[in-house]
Amino acid sequence: MARALDNPRDRLDRLRGELDSLATVLRHYTRSEQDLGARISATDQQISTRQQLIRELGQQRRKEQRAVVHFDTRIGEANDKLQGVRERLVTSRAEVKELEDLVAARAVYLYVQGSRRTLRFLSAAENPGDLIRRKIYVEKLAERDAKNLGELRDARNRQIAVEDELKQTLNDLQVSRRRKQESLDRVDRLVRETRQERTRIQQNRRDLQGLLASAQRSRKAVEELIHDRETALKQVEDWISSLESRRLSDDVQEISVGPRQGEAVIKNVRSFATFSKAKGKLPWPVHGRIISLFGLHKNKVTGTLTENPGVDIRATAGEEVIAVQGGTCKRITFLRGFGTTILIEHGDGYYTVYAHMGEVWIGEGETVEAGRVLGTVAATNSTGDTSLHFQVWHKRVKQNPLEWLSG
Repeated sequence: MARALDNPRDRLDRLRGELDSLATVLRHYTRSEQDLGARISATDQQISTRQQLIRELGQQRRKEQRAVVHFDTRIGEANDKLQGVRERLVTSRAEVKELEDLVAARAVYLYVQGSRRTLRFLSAAENPGDLIRRKIYVEKLAERDAKNLGELRDARNRQIAVEDELKQTLNDLQVSRRRKQESLDRVDRLVRETRQERTRIQQNRRDLQGLLASAQRSRKAVEELIHDRETALKQVEDWISSLESRRLSDDVQEISVGPRQGEAVIKNVRSFATFSKAKGKLPWPVHGRIISLFGLHKNKVTGTLTENPGVDIRATAGEEVIAVQGGTCKRITFLRGFGTTILIEHGDGYYTVYAHMGEVWIGEGETVEAGRVLGTVAATNSTGDTSLHFQVWHKRVKQNPLEWLSG
């Protein structure tokens, strides 16, 4: 559960650390037959981990690309605002200049004429009424001068405010441009790392094919691969046993993971009200033919009986794998012998398992619809085939998938 909730950068570091550890492990193995099975499993896990890393890099790239769009919007808004602020600043400066000219002209007039002209103006009154009128006129002039001074102060304050807003807008614009460039740089780095990992996966697959060719001639390697597959089956049984215990005790915990925009592809398949009603009518999880049936099989190399808990469907590498019915993804992990494995709970104690996955396009805890594309078939797996391993469970009992799939 914690994997779905940790920091994205922590997930990248964890996956890179796992790849470094696997590379170290592989370097310490000898080229002898004794280590062949272990080298196959480690190489298979390398491929799976690189695919996880590529998925995480893709999520980080899309996040940064959304950030670029966001900063583009902010830059556009800031540019629009900048134009408006500059226009207001021009108007404000013109207003200040006009008031400054008016106040300056009055100041010059008062300096030249002085108070003596005002006294002469008042003393020229012919009667008391005329004196009152002249006095009111002088007071009005003084009020107008005071008003002009006040308006000049206000205009200058408005100009300062507009200049501050201009500085802030220019700063916001600069910050948005810088952060956009930082996101673009991160996108570039993520794209480069993704390309490098894809190239490394191709080399890992070539290595795996060579190891598998050698394993076909090695009884010990085949025995180890059989053991890995049995261990993987036991792990799946433990998962389902744990989920069943929680389901029956009403202690089911969900992992909250948001949908991944742009990756939700849903095929048009029939959806049933309950999983039990889909028996014999389920869509196939992938196009292909059965190459290994449900039940016990005799291994050609070792002669031992091994159990196939599901069916193996030969498919083209990269073929899309769908959820046969709606449910909740409870587990995505790598299992030696099964490779990248997805477990989906469908309710009423029904589960489906999809192993030997390559790309995975859902997250743990995510609700999936019938027909939802879960990912793709791996190019090569530890069995030497390009195939999907598919299981159906009811509570703790393995079901024969062929009894559930439509003819």
